[in-house]
Amino acid sequence: MPAILPFELLYIIFLQVAESSTSSCRTLCAVSSWVRHLALPFLYRTVSIACPSSLTFCPADALRHLWVPFVSKTLAPIVRYCDNVSHLAVHPRDLVRLSNVTAPSPEHQNKARVHAGKCDLHVVLLQNYAYRGWPISRSSYYVNGTHSLFHRITHLRLEDPIKPAFASRLPISDMPRLTHLAAPGGNAERNLYQVFEDLDWVLGRLSGTSVKVFVVVLMQEFLGENGWRAVEDRVCELHEENGGIYAVGQDRLYQEWNTEVRGGTTIWERAVEHTQRLVSRV
Repeated sequence: MPAILPFELLYIIFLQVAESSTSSCRTLCAVSSWVRHLALPFLYRTVSIACPSSLTFCPADALRHLWVPFVSKTLAPIVRYCDNVSHLAVHPRDLVRLSNVTAPSPEHQNKARVHAGKCDLHVVLLQNYAYRGWPISRSSYYVNGTHSLFHRITHLRLEDPIKPAFASRLPISDMPRLTHLAAPGGNAERNLYQVFEDLDWVLGRLSGTSVKVFVVVLMQEFLGENGWRAVEDRVCELHEENGGIYAVGQDRLYQEWNTEVRGGTTIWERAVEHTQRLVSRV
C-alpha cells in the first residue's frame, strides 16, 4: 500500500513545484481543483509574450513579471492595472508610453487618480535603447510633484552595448530611486581603447546620480577572449578605486531573466561574486 503523505507536506511540495516552472504549473493545474487553486497564481506570475496577438489578458492580482520583446500599444493598460509587476522587460518605446499613460496630462492631473504602483521595478530595455522618442521635458515624468512609473525603477539593465552618443538619451536623472545599472561593455564597432573610454564616460555620467552599482556585462561576441580579459582587468582597477563597478559574463538574456524572476541568482549577485574572484586573483 503506498504511503499517504500529510496534507501539509503535499502543500509544500506542490508550492515548490509550482514555483519552479510554467510547465510544472500547467501540470499541477490538471491534478485537482484545490491543487489548481494553489498553482494558478504561479502560472500567471511570469508572462513571456511571443507575439502581439497574444497580449489580450490581465490577471491583475497574480502578474509579477512581464517580458514583451516588441512594441505593443496594449501593454500600457496591463501595467497600469497590474501594479504588482516587479520585473518588466520592454522596448524603450513602450517604457516611454508607460510613463505617459501612468502620468495624466497636466490639464487632468487634479482630476485623475494617479496609479503609482506598489513595488520596486526592475526593468530590462530590450533591443536598441538609442530611442529618439524620450520626452524632452522632465515634466513628462511628474505627476503632482512626484514621479509615476519612473519613480518605481530601482534596477535597469540594457540589452545593447554602451554608446555615449546614445546613452546620453537615457533619462537616468529622472529615475531618482535607480541604484543599479547594467549594460554590455564593448561592441563590434568599438576598439578596446574606445571601450575603455566609454566606461570612463559612463562612470562620469553616473557621478552625482542615485546609481550605486554599475555592472559591465561581458559578451564574447563583442570582445573576443583577449578583449574580455582586458575589460575584466580594467574593471578590477576601477573597482578598487570606487568599489561601485562590477563585471559579469552573459549567456542568454531571456534565460537569465527567467531564472532571476523565479528566485534564482540575479545578475547583480553574480557580478559581485565574479568581480570578487577577479580582484582576489590579481
